[in-house]
Amino acid sequence: MKLNRYKNILKKIFQLLFKNKKQPIDCRYKNTDPLKAVKSTNRPIMINIPVEKIRINRWLALKITNNSIHPYVATINEYLNNNYKAISYKDSILKKYYDFYKPVKVDDILGLVPSIVEDEMDPLHYSSPWGPLRGKPINPLNYGYQWWGPRTKEWGSRELQRIHNLVNSINSDGFIPSPQNGYIEGYLLIDKSNNYFITIERGHHRAAVLSCLGYNEIPVVINKDRVVKEEDVLKWPTVKMGMLTEREALKVFERIKKGIPPIKLKNIWADNISK
Repeated sequence: MKLNRYKNILKKIFQLLFKNKKQPIDCRYKNTDPLKAVKSTNRPIMINIPVEKIRINRWLALKITNNSIHPYVATINEYLNNNYKAISYKDSILKKYYDFYKPVKVDDILGLVPSIVEDEMDPLHYSSPWGPLRGKPINPLNYGYQWWGPRTKEWGSRELQRIHNLVNSINSDGFIPSPQNGYIEGYLLIDKSNNYFITIERGHHRAAVLSCLGYNEIPVVINKDRVVKEEDVLKWPTVKMGMLTEREALKVFERIKKGIPPIKLKNIWADNISK
């Protein structure tokens, strides 16, 4: 009885949250170009994106294909290879990642060398060259962040359990995008040759799990205001404000397009992931 009561309460909460929010038009089964689909309506669109075109963790630009060094992908594969048996956080790849990768300045995440921004600028102050600056950031040296360390044992254990639970759920029931189950949302980035790729904004864990479970395409929701064109670089906030030059911003764009992580992450983490 209690369980049904809680389910009904949650259902009402979701209905209130999404009552006035425009639901996406489902374009998954149409052979549609993402940019054309976005331009055709004022509503968000949901479209299947090949996993090789997806990047998650924003500036870190990590791929989610099976050979990726992404900590989520490595953690999921560790769990799958252990026949779905839980691994303690202290022995996990996830802990190893948070212990190894601890960026302290913006260049550590943007991957620009030599340093071109203020050394004291907190990484959490940035979203991306084309995105807005965030509010007052939390010092990652004290608290860490979802995508890098340091992290407390308690936080890391919860994150690991969350990943394991998500693998079990999607493996058992599949993934049906909906207001209740959540959508995977992203930015559509278009280069000067009209090639596209996607950076995930919400649903990083789900995207990684789907890829590791063998999905070749992932349903992503794209809003019209989340289309970024390489040719519009001079309009990007960090360029307009003089925080990055046009050349520097384009370097970040190109790195993300190719799915190349920042040098510090690539050098430190890639060498330790298999140890």
